[in-house]
Amino acid sequence: MNIKKKQEMQNAKQICKHIVKALVAYQADHRCIPRTSGTVCPGAIGEYVGFDSGGWDLSSIGDFLPFLVSKGYLAKVPVDPINNMTTYGETGKYAYKYFCYDTGLNLGYWKEVGGWSMVLANINSGLGNSADNSFICK
Repeated sequence: MNIKKKQEMQNAKQICKHIVKALVAYQADHRCIPRTSGTVCPGAIGEYVGFDSGGWDLSSIGDFLPFLVSKGYLAKVPVDPINNMTTYGETGKYAYKYFCYDTGLNLGYWKEVGGWSMVLANINSGLGNSADNSFICK
């Protein structure tokens, strides 16, 4: 793997951690984070319909996590530098992704080497491939 690709993946991990800190603060204030469809989480009701593709909110389609900006948790939500995915899991395309399941938060990005998805598993344990159940999705 070349140095540029390695740096881009490191940046993606750091950006995801930055977004997670905003989500932690949101949950502390509202006791939940929004589902991508049909949210009943205070502060996002009627404002957030993040369903883009396959139930995911993708940074490459429309507003990405707009409730973090409108409520002041982030000045601007970062997006993937390539940000060209139009359908969830599209081969050779990239975006950050968010989905709030009954089992917890999934937030991640597509690796530019190998083309597979990295998902934030737990704020304390880093990245993996399972939902972070410390988040309450409503």
